[in-house]
Parts: sequence; C-alpha cells; structure tokens
Amino acid sequence: VEMETMTMHVLADGFLQLSHYEEALEIYETLRTPKYQNITANLKCMLMTNITGCYMRLGRIDDALDVIDAMREHIDNTQTNIREEFECVHEWLLAIHTMMTGGDLRDVQALLTEAERIYEENKKAFPIEYFDYHLADAWSNYYLQAGDREKALEYALKQYEYSAASGKTTEKYTCSRLAGIYEALGNEAEARKYRKLEADIAGEIEDSDIIPQYEKLFKEFCARRDEQRKRGKLKKETLARNIDVLTGLFNDVQLSEVRKKKKGLFASGRDGIICIDMDFSGAYKKTYGEEELTGCIVRLAEIIKKATYAYAERTSTFRIAGDEFVILVKDTDDSELRTLAEKIVADVRGAQIHNSASEISPYVTVSAGYYVGDKKEKTDIIMDRASLALHDAKEAGRGKAVSWK
Repeated sequence: VEMETMTMHVLADGFLQLSHYEEALEIYETLRTPKYQNITANLKCMLMTNITGCYMRLGRIDDALDVIDAMREHIDNTQTNIREEFECVHEWLLAIHTMMTGGDLRDVQALLTEAERIYEENKKAFPIEYFDYHLADAWSNYYLQAGDREKALEYALKQYEYSAASGKTTEKYTCSRLAGIYEALGNEAEARKYRKLEADIAGEIEDSDIIPQYEKLFKEFCARRDEQRKRGKLKKETLARNIDVLTGLFNDVQLSEVRKKKKGLFASGRDGIICIDMDFSGAYKKTYGEEELTGCIVRLAEIIKKATYAYAERTSTFRIAGDEFVILVKDTDDSELRTLAEKIVADVRGAQIHNSASEISPYVTVSAGYYVGDKKEKTDIIMDRASLALHDAKEAGRGKAVSWK
C-alpha cells in the first residue's frame, strides 16, 4: 500500500506541476480512503502538502486549512531526521493561507521567516524539491500585498532563477508574475519581454507530448479506480449476504460455500473444526423468553470472538443456526484445537450467565466437538466428524469439549 500510494503521489504531483489541479486532486482524494490510512506519517505529510496546494489553487480555502491542521497532528509522528523539514513546510503553507484569506501580514512575515530559518538549517535533507522557488514565490507575494513592489521584484527575479530547474510550468508562471510587477512599476519594455517569454513557454508546453502522456495516464488511472470501486462494491455485497446480522460472524450461507471445497479450506496444512452448541437452549427460552435468548447468543458470540482472537489470522467463525457455532482453524494440530475448544467451554462457564433451566450448572454452558483432519482432507468430512464429536459431548453430559474418535 505504501508503494502504491507513492506511485499515485508521483502521478498526481505531475499533474500539479502542469497546473492540472483538478486531476491531481482527484488522485489525491482517492488516497484519502480507508485503504491508504496506515501509511507512514512521512508520506501522509507529503500528500497533505500537495493536497493543500490543490485546494488553494482551486479556491477551496477552508478545505486547505483543514488539511494544514491535520498535517500539524501528523508531524510529531514523522521521522526525527526530517521532522524539521515538515515543520518548515507547515509554516510556509500557513503563511500562504493567511495571505489568501487577507490575514495580518505581520503573521505572514513571522511564518515565512521561521520557514526560511528552518530551511536554511536543513537544506541537504529537505524532502520537497525546489523549495527555494516556493519560498521566493511566497516572499514575492508577501511584498506585493505589503505594497513594496521593488522588494517583490527582487524575490520574483530569484523565483525566475530557481524556476529554470523546477519545470516549464513554474517558469511560465514566474514570467507572468514578473510581467505584472514590471507593468505596475511602469517598465513596459521588461513587461513585454516577460510576456513574450510567457507566451513562448506556453507554446513549448502545448507542442510537447507531455500533456497527451499525462492525459493517457489519467484515463488509465480513472479506469483502474472505477474497476477497483466496482470490485469493492461487489465484495461488500457478497460479504453482506454471508454475514450473520445478529453477531457479525459468518453465516450458514458462507459455511455452505466452504463445505463445497474438495480439499480442506487451507491446503497448506491440517485443518481443524470446532462445533459449539448452547446447552439446554430450549429450556432457557421457555424460562427467560426469546429476547433474553437472543441476548445470550450475542454474549456467546462475543466470548468466542475473544477466545479466538489470538488465532485470528487462522480462524473463520460461523453462526449457523440459533445457538450453534462453527470455528474453522487452519494449520493446526490436535493439541492446539483441544486447547481452544476447552478454553471456549471454560470461558462461557466463567462468564456466569444465569440459567436456572440448566440441569448441570446454575449458569449457561456450551458443549463442543472438535476434529483435526488429515492434510488435504475434505472440509465436508472434517465438519461432519466435528459435528459427531459435538453429539458425543452432549451424550457425555454436556458442558465439555470432546474430540471425534
């Protein structure tokens, strides 16, 4: 996921450099879905930097501030050797946002000064390319708002110098900035010079094959994204059909699919199945009523979930009918499966759910039957033998775990 995120980040960043902000943002917003939330704080801050830029360019100022604030929360979790750089970027973004919203220019100056200080002290390890260009752009804009056109021109010229290394789009933008400042200063000759340069660069961009290449990449991205969404929707629909609404466990529909398999559920090792049934559930229902029985089944499901938590990567648990449960365990052996089955029986008894209708205990108990199949033994056979073991547990007095003999 980390590498996939980085790949999409590179694609989106390319659109950002071409001033195709809507396309860039569409890619970045895809990366804000749950699938991509466990990436490193470093990468999250990188993404947030560009997402903020997209929002600002598209006039979504409030959204930009939300991302800046979120970035602040993640900075403390970044690697210590580059944390200062993200602090710098945060101050820079906040300064730009303050200027865009007409905030106090004294705050802007303080933010940019701090950003520049951090940058100068950490240049070698800085994660954002061409940050000299970005800082010069911000300072030029600051001095324009402050009414100091000469100072704005000084930084715009620095910006133009840095833009040569940061791409044609930034160079074109800087030419426009310089032309505007020279016009405001009454220097028509320099203004025309940079307007011509701006037009020439625009022509170079238009004539190059970079735009068609990115358009092709964007179409491919959209097609892949739409296909993933379609598959995700189908997966959710399938999952919904196979989940027991009451307990959140798999249901008998899913178990039927599993039982159709010719081999065990997992071919890499021996499979085990535990069948579990609440003792005296009929008498419990007569004594306490349907609603209390439903609540009891939910409690049993929670106890089973907790007991199997340590085996989560190797288990699938089903509620198949009423108070009956089935647990499939992959890559197991007789000792491990017996331990798990006996733990569930003991944990249910230890929960002390009152059952005055029970003939063996003042509390709710369960019986369990288990069986570990030979390698590649059919799941259907393993299931039947575990079920027979459950019958033996009932016959042996209930409230215990019994293996198939």
